[in-house]
Amino acid sequence: MLGALLVSMLTLAASAGAYTAPAPVTTPPPVPPCRTAHVFVAAPLDSGSAKPGQVFKFTVADADAATPASPAAIVGAQGYGIVSVVRHARGGGVSGALVLESRFVVAADGSHVPASFVHTDSGFVEGKSNDAPGALNWIPYVSLFSHGYNALHKGSDVTIAPSDRLRIVVGDDSIMGGCQVKEEEQVQASR
Repeated sequence: MLGALLVSMLTLAASAGAYTAPAPVTTPPPVPPCRTAHVFVAAPLDSGSAKPGQVFKFTVADADAATPASPAAIVGAQGYGIVSVVRHARGGGVSGALVLESRFVVAADGSHVPASFVHTDSGFVEGKSNDAPGALNWIPYVSLFSHGYNALHKGSDVTIAPSDRLRIVVGDDSIMGGCQVKEEEQVQASR
């Protein structure tokens, strides 16, 4: 018994001397910000009249500084995109919605520069449901009328006017993970 205790103490002492410090934690290098630009559509886009696959034009109002991955001058340039999804407003308070995809911007030298809407705020726009306030559903008898109203009325369509500012990512770095989009304000669409 005493021999086993002595052996275990010697083993513990030997292993304490062999301790090595853990390797330092390395952080990955920071991802650079993406080059973004603000654009305005050339003609209004309305969920009540737009069709999936419809082509739309936009103009670049301002842009971040050029990068080695995206060196083209694009301020004032014309760009093209498509309406990929349309949901018309309908009864039951279902609002209209648009999903837009920007495709490219035609640079000053005539080249096509890839562009995509910032996924956090510019690609999807939805109208209002125009439903009655939810608190009315808790009032006896009044809830009967509010449920009836919510079931019968129509939601509103959404319109993106030429004065509404949208944001795009210039180039294809964000798709490949080579840059990170900075957060900004939400799209200002007419509803």
